[in-house]
Amino acid sequence: MECAGEVMKATIKSIAQECNLSITAVSLVLNGKPNRISAETKKLILETAKKQNYSPNQIAVGLVKGKTSTIGLILSDISNLFLAEIAKIVEEEVKKYKYTVIFGNTGDSGQREIEYIEEFLGKNVDGIILLHSSYVTESEEKRIIELVQRSGVPFVMLDNDITVSEIFRCVLDNEKGGYLAGTHLFELGHRKVGCLLGPMGQCSVRDRLKGYKKALADWRIPFEEELLYYGDFTIQSGVMAMPYFLEKQVTAVFSYNDMMTYGLYTYAREHNIKIGTDISIIGFDDCFINNLLEIPLTSMKQPRVEMTRKATECLISLIDGNKMKKNPIVFDPELVVRSSTGVKS
Repeated sequence: MECAGEVMKATIKSIAQECNLSITAVSLVLNGKPNRISAETKKLILETAKKQNYSPNQIAVGLVKGKTSTIGLILSDISNLFLAEIAKIVEEEVKKYKYTVIFGNTGDSGQREIEYIEEFLGKNVDGIILLHSSYVTESEEKRIIELVQRSGVPFVMLDNDITVSEIFRCVLDNEKGGYLAGTHLFELGHRKVGCLLGPMGQCSVRDRLKGYKKALADWRIPFEEELLYYGDFTIQSGVMAMPYFLEKQVTAVFSYNDMMTYGLYTYAREHNIKIGTDISIIGFDDCFINNLLEIPLTSMKQPRVEMTRKATECLISLIDGNKMKKNPIVFDPELVVRSSTGVKS
């Protein structure tokens, strides 16, 4: 029984009843299937559907048509400003192709990444953009690769890499980023530089460290293991890292993402440490707020708009059945110099 004031959801059945037609006839018209139904009857069905505010269940339609016009986006940490920006860009881009996005946030967990991949595949998404998690066991990595390769659904890896040639990838040249960051600090006269690392399970972190070590070698500066601090890409790990670096008497810090850098800023502000004067800091990602900080942050810029647009474009092309080479598309980082790095006094 319909309650007072309640609006019943329009269905093919309700439209058929009002038009006094069969469900089959209404379904054929609303789904654009070939039929011999008269123009007058088609007009009646479409006008009734509009009057009832009929909206088809896209998942159900997808089961019939083999396409749902949905894309899954799996993020490692939605609270990370850089990844939140990527999510916004993906949503804007897929709308241009008349797709919608469903989101999954793994919290950097390999197991949750597996669960989201399985869930999205179960929902018949047309493709998935995957930003790989940091904390993934060997068995979880194997399972993720297996799901990607056997699903038959197009996948594009974005940002963090996964070393499997059969998966399409849009990534940054992180080794170059590490090299440029180190070189910038060495050119300013810094020789004792702390490195605030992210999770070592990420290819991007390992490559940034590799590039930094290359810069050390070029400047003939000895590598010191004790100047490394293992963070987790969160603000809190930056807060915890700062006293460690001060104890080691570093004159500069290379932080492997901007979120951890904001933690360094927090500690510095609370202890009257002048960034850019007492200690130089360079971040990585170049999030939109960096130029708004009290001491604008020098950072390695990832071309997130270009990377994300390209990843989306490639995924749509794969969904459309186009053959594409699976060599990774690699983007160059850019050093953006602001006030947080200065000449060693």
